[in-house]
Amino acid sequence: MSSSIKKAFGCEKDIDCTNGRSKGPVVKPARLFCGQGGSGIFVNPNDPSATVGRVIVDAMDICKPTISIEYSSIVSFLATDDGLANINNEDGAQGRVRFSLLRVCDGNEPQLINNWIYEIFQIEDSNEGMRFIDSFSFNFCDFLPCPQCCEYFVEVSIENLLTANIIINNAHMTALVQ
Repeated sequence: MSSSIKKAFGCEKDIDCTNGRSKGPVVKPARLFCGQGGSGIFVNPNDPSATVGRVIVDAMDICKPTISIEYSSIVSFLATDDGLANINNEDGAQGRVRFSLLRVCDGNEPQLINNWIYEIFQIEDSNEGMRFIDSFSFNFCDFLPCPQCCEYFVEVSIENLLTANIIINNAHMTALVQ
């Protein structure tokens, strides 16, 4: 995290967590950080990953902070004309995406925290063609060994995509810190 981001979010406080005691400010009660949502559109298997949510957490004055990350979004699966033609065989429209939660603290490299797979295949045909809209969400607890400012973000990438388009939108991401 750059020093300008640290300064903007008040992440320059000096805390020493030796023996679990803070040297500086008193530990604050739980705090909620609201993030930003994004979207991703995938029309072929080679599309690059997309960042679909991010939240910055200031845990500089909390020794051994616990961070609860909550993420939710809408996943829209739309079969292409080729997928509709193949609905009755095994090569019909299908898709699988990977949601990856990453963390960047104090300007270090992004660190993968966890992955979730969302998969859809062989859904029933309807009058409007093959279309499926669903929600996807997760809650994850992260434990930091020291007070830090960290940015958490979710990237979505294609694992498999056959005769379909996948849209990830209406994403929301928050962090509760204590």
